[in-house]
Amino acid sequence: MESYFDLCFGVAINLLAFFELRTFGELEPFFGTPLDITCSVIVIIYALLLVLFPLYGFVAIWKNQGKLDKKEEYRTLEPFLEGLKLNHFHSSMYNVYFLARRFFTGFGLVMLNAYPYFQCSFLMIFSLVNFVYTAAERPFLDPKTYYIELLNEFSILL
Repeated sequence: MESYFDLCFGVAINLLAFFELRTFGELEPFFGTPLDITCSVIVIIYALLLVLFPLYGFVAIWKNQGKLDKKEEYRTLEPFLEGLKLNHFHSSMYNVYFLARRFFTGFGLVMLNAYPYFQCSFLMIFSLVNFVYTAAERPFLDPKTYYIELLNEFSILL
């Protein structure tokens, strides 16, 4: 899950280059050689997967809510559910929320590169929301993980 942020950041940087193009003629550096084409196609595929992966997790957990304690459903969704309480919808959605936060943070930092005030503001808002969510929901099975996550978010807020 941690590498998801790196992928978001890298894809956002590459997509920013696409978005800054004014004409189709400027696409030539991205699709001029076979290597450029390969890299550009990989970026586009990653961009799609970065959106689809958390959406898949959200829909799958939502549809299987109440059945997540069964081995077959849990095994299918284990990357999203490992170490989480499954008795409450928002607890089981912790990793989906985590991925969404990483996605918006990665893309926000890149797209708002000329506005550091807004970058910092969004990071603080995300940390505050996650701190409140973690404190109120207590989504982790292990109390140690719960306190580590609270300490992590609190240290970011300082």
